[in-house]
Amino acid sequence: VVMMESMRAVSTTLATPSLPTTPFLQSLADKGLRVADMNAVVPRTAAAWTAILGGTYPLTNEGTSRWAGELGEGAPGSVALPRALRSLGYATSFFTPAEVDFLDDRRIIDELGFAEVFAEKEVNRRGVPRVNYFGPPDEVLLDPIAEWTRTQVQAGRPFMTAIMTNVGHHAYETPPSWAPVKFDGVAPESALARYYNCLRYIDSVLAQLMERYRQLGVLDNTVFVFVGDHGQLFGEHGLRQSFNAIYQEGVQVPAVVYAP
Repeated sequence: VVMMESMRAVSTTLATPSLPTTPFLQSLADKGLRVADMNAVVPRTAAAWTAILGGTYPLTNEGTSRWAGELGEGAPGSVALPRALRSLGYATSFFTPAEVDFLDDRRIIDELGFAEVFAEKEVNRRGVPRVNYFGPPDEVLLDPIAEWTRTQVQAGRPFMTAIMTNVGHHAYETPPSWAPVKFDGVAPESALARYYNCLRYIDSVLAQLMERYRQLGVLDNTVFVFVGDHGQLFGEHGLRQSFNAIYQEGVQVPAVVYAP
């Protein structure tokens, strides 16, 4: 399950074919299933985790805090997908290049029941500089994910991995190695152009990730789900951030299921 930071549907190639932000994701949709009308309920990353991985209606900050702190393992309705699969013998892991100490993020991940969690300190082995105030660019995930998956393949264990990207978050920065792409009709120095480049960067990382899975020989017996955690606003409705703003630009997200 790959959750893509701040990726709104309207800014993807899936929804706007003339916009070359996510050509690789489009190629997967062409061979898989695209959900044309997928929506977050609350535009906040950790709230998306409780919905996508926990099967629970996402809540505002206060509600998310209660969900993480009061349910506890074994409480009614609290058995999330990772915990359920662990009970069936699956190896489970959560990967993100970002720190997970914002608000109740770490408690939420713990409540979801992953056996192993790899965040900024675990995956950024080479000390790659942060790309934004949450962590380094997403490419630092590629080697650790491949190594973890290889271990499961060699052991013959079924596995479930959740991946949360970081690039795409405000203030829409890409790593220095990324050559910016120019988009027709968009000022190159604008926030929207930087955002489009974040989406194009994420798309390139997805291509590398899937190539790693191909090399490991797991493409044909793995179900892949790609979904945005929430959207983003760039002046629509007079807003420039999506936090708790329930507009279509903030909640409608891309979703693709790819299962060769």
